[in-house]
Amino acid sequence: MSACTRLRRRNGFTLVEVLVSVAMLGILVLPLMGIFTQSLRSVHAGRAQVTAAFHAQRLMDDFVLADAAGRVPLGRTAIDGTFSFERAVRTHPGTGLTEVVITVFWQQGAIARTLRVVSLVAPR
Repeated sequence: MSACTRLRRRNGFTLVEVLVSVAMLGILVLPLMGIFTQSLRSVHAGRAQVTAAFHAQRLMDDFVLADAAGRVPLGRTAIDGTFSFERAVRTHPGTGLTEVVITVFWQQGAIARTLRVVSLVAPR
């Protein structure tokens, strides 16, 4: 090997080596970005479902604490700009138990989502 070749080799990487390494890095990073995007979607979906469950539990608690006048079925009612709910009430003859079904609705992208909570409430 000549002195000129050895000197050139010590100065750094060639343009081809840099381009190949950048291309390899890009190929490795693209799948990771897809995984990151999917995880963000999952977090958002989970947050919406937890919020819907919170609303359903709060509505169920309100029903249990309400007097007889407040224990009626309700059609679709807005909670906020994102969520709405329906409440169905049915009394089981003989037992006196009241079945309460609260369904929370929300839109997640193009998909309509629902969460349903069913409970039996004893008479006071």
